[in-house]
Amino acid sequence: VGAVMLYSLATRAGADLNVLRDRNPPFVRLSDGGIRNGYEVKIINKAAYDRVFVVTVEGLPGAQVASMGLTPDEHGALTVTARADTVTSVRSTVTAADGEALPPSTPITVRAVAQDGDDDQAKATVFLAAGGG
Repeated sequence: VGAVMLYSLATRAGADLNVLRDRNPPFVRLSDGGIRNGYEVKIINKAAYDRVFVVTVEGLPGAQVASMGLTPDEHGALTVTARADTVTSVRSTVTAADGEALPPSTPITVRAVAQDGDDDQAKATVFLAAGGG
């Protein structure tokens, strides 16, 4: 039993990622024709030390990612510091410029990559729109 527990602790992932899409409203149509969706991104840092993660969105070309208090880099990625042994929640929005060209549901992937190179976590979700295209 001890060997199994030791193996489990030694091989567990150092981080995990959860992405919860806002249910109400499912999307917001902006005055410029864009569509915005809201998400709660939760980074679970299982390490005994603070870690820095780079959060990106894939699958929606030209999408802009934003979060209160965080400034995206030149590639649109957010840099998030996750404290040791905690869950760090980041309230984020993803905006697509041309909402009319989007289908009602577009699969996207939210990815969190640790800057120390030890973890690359990804979760699939959807980007909702009115479905003009």
